[in-house]
Amino acid sequence: MYCAITAISNALLISAVSLFFLIVATANDDHDYPWSDEHEKWINSGSSQHGFSWKTFSPKNGSFSGQYCEVHSCNLQKMRLPTKNGAPPPPRGHLQPMGAQGFPPLAVVEVDAKDITPDDFYKKHVSQAVPVLVKGAAREWPAVQKWSDDSYLKEVCKHEDGSDWMADVEVNKRVVQNDRGPTQPNWTFCGYLDKYKTQEWAEKLYISTPFRNMRLRRDLKLLPHLRCTTNKGQGMVGKDGVLDWMNLWMSTGNTSSSLHFDTTENTHIQIVGSKTFLLWPPTDSLEMYMDFHDMYGLSPINVDHVDLLRFPRFADAQAHVATLR
Repeated sequence: MYCAITAISNALLISAVSLFFLIVATANDDHDYPWSDEHEKWINSGSSQHGFSWKTFSPKNGSFSGQYCEVHSCNLQKMRLPTKNGAPPPPRGHLQPMGAQGFPPLAVVEVDAKDITPDDFYKKHVSQAVPVLVKGAAREWPAVQKWSDDSYLKEVCKHEDGSDWMADVEVNKRVVQNDRGPTQPNWTFCGYLDKYKTQEWAEKLYISTPFRNMRLRRDLKLLPHLRCTTNKGQGMVGKDGVLDWMNLWMSTGNTSSSLHFDTTENTHIQIVGSKTFLLWPPTDSLEMYMDFHDMYGLSPINVDHVDLLRFPRFADAQAHVATLR
């Protein structure tokens, strides 16, 4: 189970909770470790010179400047290191999006769908907690051919009996509160399709909803590497041959999640557009400051503006990065 953030561009994504599958990264190798020897010397002597102690600094104590960025808010007006007494400039990646700090990201294993069996998938990845990108696994899905056409989606946006599919529609493309709200009450999937590209709503709406529409689910198939016989009878594989527990994520793009971990393993399948993942292993939970937020499984670090003054240990963590297309 990995800590993860996600950013979506022009996305229509299926998330099927299942055996462990995550993604590979192409890394930018020009990152430098942000803390220089000059920073280290200044940090060690900071308590006496500046009236605060870097050695005991933690999110619970707050930023010494009284200005800081956290997961749901960020004040950038006066966010800077003190400039008196020879203080060095801010560390590399300070107040930049996640991925610009610390060590270069690592690439994870990448395999072609035809070259991985259910047994390989379980033994090499699930049981070892090793992320993997399975290339081309959904290439032949009807969904890949059809779902880029909104007119098709509108034809099948209701349930088979003609009733409305009530969808969970968020009004923010950035997570602004612990429960992912605010949401639009009583919206249908058909209504979302009518509005999500309009000028009023294009930069606001984001669907994150359980996938209940059986007409659309028939455009999906169970991925070959998940066809383990042990899956049968455990509530994962339905009569239609796809996973029982799935979520649909959809927007016009430019969305982002918080830094979090899930309590189940995940398989992500990109249908339309692209989605970038940043992943950290669970052994880096201290660097994610997971114990310093009031919501279990959620980091207090702002993903768009990483405050390395408030959360300096984050620069010690090494990510995996991947883009699904």
